[in-house]
Amino acid sequence: MESRVFKIGMLVLFLLLNGCGDEPTRPVTDDDGGPPAKPVYTPPEMFPLEVGAKWEYSVIDTDYSWGYEQTAQNTRYGKAFLEVMEVSSQQQGNSYSLSVSFLIDSCRSIYHWGYAPDTTFVQLNIFDTSYVATLVKRDGEIRRLNAIFLQHFLPVIPGENSHVYLDFYNFGYLTAFGYDLPFLRQNNSSYVFYLERHISMGMHTIKAFFNPDSGGLTKLSSASTQGEISGGKHGSHINLLSYTPGIK
Repeated sequence: MESRVFKIGMLVLFLLLNGCGDEPTRPVTDDDGGPPAKPVYTPPEMFPLEVGAKWEYSVIDTDYSWGYEQTAQNTRYGKAFLEVMEVSSQQQGNSYSLSVSFLIDSCRSIYHWGYAPDTTFVQLNIFDTSYVATLVKRDGEIRRLNAIFLQHFLPVIPGENSHVYLDFYNFGYLTAFGYDLPFLRQNNSSYVFYLERHISMGMHTIKAFFNPDSGGLTKLSSASTQGEISGGKHGSHINLLSYTPGIK
């Protein structure tokens, strides 16, 4: 009898030590009873359009030509300023008005003929323009209002099949960037777009770098070469100097 009582006592002690009668511990769940939902990662937009956002770019545009015993080089220096002035909601997306100011404040020209000393000229106030550009964000892309139609500009969030059309950055003066650039690769936090195309007796390459954390386009360059005995080179380079985020 004592042995039986002893066994029952040990069983009761065992059940008490192991939480018999307590509510079982349950994992924290969502309302639907499933496991906690992992936060969904949304990549940042490639060109953050927010009211008050500002960009300042440096611009260098160079022509170099050569022929029989002569060369000529013209280098133009300028700046571009962009600012998002206002946004308006539309049925299919948002429309953004950007103030754009672009100037070429100087041009340095160097000419060389045979054995004569180089001749250098410097011109000031070459080109100056200001205008309002309209961009429309809808259906996962940003489009530019070009005259009376909307033209693809760039994707809101880039991917492997993305492409950009960057004539927006010609600023009414340059000519190098009116081409479609396919996505090349992601380089750390930058998205790289690249085009290589054959031209008459030469090659033309364009490369663009976008970094969402730095306001979008950080670097854009174009280089073309034509001819052998005589010919020319042309290069356009746009680099971000400063970016001020707008109001979210």
